[in-house]
Amino acid sequence: TTAPTRGQWLLRAAPWLLALGLGAAALFPRGERVPERTGPGMVRFSFDARDAVRPTVRLSPDGRLLAFNQGYSAEDGIFIRALASLEARLLPSTVRSGGFFWSPDGRELAAILAGRLAAVDVGTGVSRTIATLPEVSTRGGTWNREGVILVSLGGAIHRVSAAGGSLAPVLAP
Repeated sequence: TTAPTRGQWLLRAAPWLLALGLGAAALFPRGERVPERTGPGMVRFSFDARDAVRPTVRLSPDGRLLAFNQGYSAEDGIFIRALASLEARLLPSTVRSGGFFWSPDGRELAAILAGRLAAVDVGTGVSRTIATLPEVSTRGGTWNREGVILVSLGGAIHRVSAAGGSLAPVLAP
C-alpha cells in the first residue's frame, strides 16, 4: 500500500477537523457572555404604616404585584401596586374588607367583604361572591391551582370551590 497523497489525507481528515472546530466553538464562544437573569432585580417598596392599625401586604404569585391595605380604619380598602411602578390603585369593591389572599394565577384576590368571601378581579376591581360567611372570626385562607379555597373561620378550616358554593368543614378546632 502506498501512503495517501496530501489531497487524499485532507479529504479523509475534513469531517474530523470540522467536528473538532465545532466542538471548540461550542466550548469557547466568542464575544462577551451575558449572565443569565435569575429573577427580577432588587425592588424597594415602602409605605408609611406608623399610624396603621393592622397593615397587611401580600406579594402576587408571579412576584410582579403587591396587594396591601394600610389598616388605618375599617373604611380602607385593598390597594394594588406593580413593583415596577410608584403608583398604587385602590380596588373600589374592597372598601371595608377583611383579610385577603391571591389566586394561584394572580388575576384575582380572595377577600372577606361584608360577610362574604369574594373573588376580586385585580384588573377591573369587580367582585363576585364565592361563599357567604358565618358571623365568626375569619383569619385568612389560601387558594390552590385546582380551584379549592381553604379559609379559617372561628378556629376551624373550611373548604369551598373558587367557582362558588357552600362552605364545607375540613378541620375542627
